Amino acid sequence: MPSHPTPNSSALFARLPPYLLSHALEFSIGDDFTCLFRVCEVSRAFLEALAFVEVLHVDPLHLVRNGTEPMEYDDVFISHRYDTRVKRWCGLARARFKNVKRMNDGGGWGKTYNAAQTQEIIDCAASFPYLTKLDLFDTEPAAACASIAAHVRAGRFTRLECLDFQDPPGNSDGLPCFRSHLENSAEAREVLTLAFRDLFSHLPANIVLDIHLGGKWETGLYPFLLERDDEYDTWSSELIELIDSRGADVRASPILVRFLDDLRFVPAEGFNEWDHAHLERAYSTIEALLERGANPSLFGGWKGKESPLNCVASALNSHIDLRDPSNVGPRAESVRRMLVRTLDLLLRNGAVDDSRPGLTGGYATHLDRMGFWLLARQDCPPLLRQELLRHHNATLQFSDELRSGVRLADLRGIAEELPERLRAMGFNVPDVDAARMQCGPVCRKLLADGILNVGAVLRTMANRWGLVRENRH
Repeated sequence: MPSHPTPNSSALFARLPPYLLSHALEFSIGDDFTCLFRVCEVSRAFLEALAFVEVLHVDPLHLVRNGTEPMEYDDVFISHRYDTRVKRWCGLARARFKNVKRMNDGGGWGKTYNAAQTQEIIDCAASFPYLTKLDLFDTEPAAACASIAAHVRAGRFTRLECLDFQDPPGNSDGLPCFRSHLENSAEAREVLTLAFRDLFSHLPANIVLDIHLGGKWETGLYPFLLERDDEYDTWSSELIELIDSRGADVRASPILVRFLDDLRFVPAEGFNEWDHAHLERAYSTIEALLERGANPSLFGGWKGKESPLNCVASALNSHIDLRDPSNVGPRAESVRRMLVRTLDLLLRNGAVDDSRPGLTGGYATHLDRMGFWLLARQDCPPLLRQELLRHHNATLQFSDELRSGVRLADLRGIAEELPERLRAMGFNVPDVDAARMQCGPVCRKLLADGILNVGAVLRTMANRWGLVRENRH
């Protein structure tokens, strides 16, 4: 039997239906559709397949991106000498792509297109009738806002469900940087903020809500602008107005996770720079969202694995590590008090976290690590205390706590003190005399050279007495 040669990839692709080949193109080509344009000039199969491609990554300057050509700038924007190249690329995209549903403008490569180039990119996006998602990282945002608003008024972007403006990336090696321009110019921030607010008036409320909360990665440009100018009151009032006046849906969206994740809702980059007023305004905003139907248990965030309870518990757990100098001082304690109150607020509104038990970094893990620290606090609310006790058992580890300068004469008082700590945590401690008599010998055993291992004493007595029955599962 004669052998048959194995067909090459070109012959194989040529046999594929166009819609199937389009998926192969998306997978194999990835971001570099500029290269694909050249391939399609000599391949009818590829050219037909382009009409079915659903994801488009804008990359007209791929040679510059790859370092083949040096980049030229006009001020902080990509030079106008590239205008023709961008225009030609966008024209080819409009002509050859017919079914694009998702598009991004470059993916945050650190250079910002100028206004004319931005106009071409937005015009390209507006030409796709089935577009549902548009991610903007690298376009000049004020020009993008104005162009999108104009297209919406003209009846385009009718199927758009998500519009994501990310805060601009920084450039390295001293290159011109639009982000630095925004950070250093209050006037530029004001112009851009007004451009956003004009755009908001033309968009559906749910899309505006998404932009307001920072988009997919919760690092959006609009909250970035207001944080820089400490306009949290404005940001919060706009958020509530979106819900009350424009009907933005907070029930189906993981709005609390997006609000709480990394606690970015307070206008200061460092947690311990937040003053009392910031903290109270943040807390009142969470209250307002819950009052308006925000789901306190809805997962979201990175890969949909975060819950509101986990967001707050994670932040609190990181703030009780006193080995970090930033976690010491009155402002750090104010943050901790606010986070404790927020946990209680979520629980009072029926919040649950049903993530897999034992998940590393999950809610239950955070409770295990900080539970006894919380139980020992006077401001630990009753409902939070019950929640902690449900997650703890008698064998749970207490953190090591050493007390120096302890004499034998001190042990009677300590043997009365420690049982009372356990009693406050919900353990089944006997009466004072019995507790002292049981705890005293353990204290003597664990006293060495004037140093008492208090954590070991607590662990021992917790294992002996166990939790009060009604607090057990």
